[in-house]
Amino acid sequence: MRLLTFWDDEGELRLGVQSDYGVIDVEDALVDLFVDGEESDDEDFEDLISFGEYLADGPTLKATVERLLETLDDETVEDADWIIEPEDVSYGPAVANAGKLLCVGLNYRRHAEETGAAIPTSPVLFSKFSNSLAGHEDEVPLPETAKEYDYEVELGVVIGRTCR
Repeated sequence: MRLLTFWDDEGELRLGVQSDYGVIDVEDALVDLFVDGEESDDEDFEDLISFGEYLADGPTLKATVERLLETLDDETVEDADWIIEPEDVSYGPAVANAGKLLCVGLNYRRHAEETGAAIPTSPVLFSKFSNSLAGHEDEVPLPETAKEYDYEVELGVVIGRTCR
């Protein structure tokens, strides 16, 4: 299962899932199929169709989306307005509404050496703001005043519980 976020026509971030039929707008599909549709007596879904609820409860999200995907067939998706062609999707960031973004700098010896920095004896921590997150194929604005840019790939770890 490949979950994603995407921007709708009103500029709102939505939850989606990739399927054989295209990208599914999860909230709209749940409303159509389980609240307004044939299975409208299924109260499990009525309280779950808000973006915040999905993000707050991973196991419920997984079970809900798996159940949604199981109900799909050619007849169910025929003329469904909650299916989006992948080329028409404006992807959002992988993690929406991130509370804190804590980063570790100079986290491997070669990176410290190539930047000419001393190898740290303890982690170099810094933060980023959630508005610094970009979605797949998003343009990242680069200021014209900078002389060099360092292109990197980052690994993100999502921690859903209090930790230290």
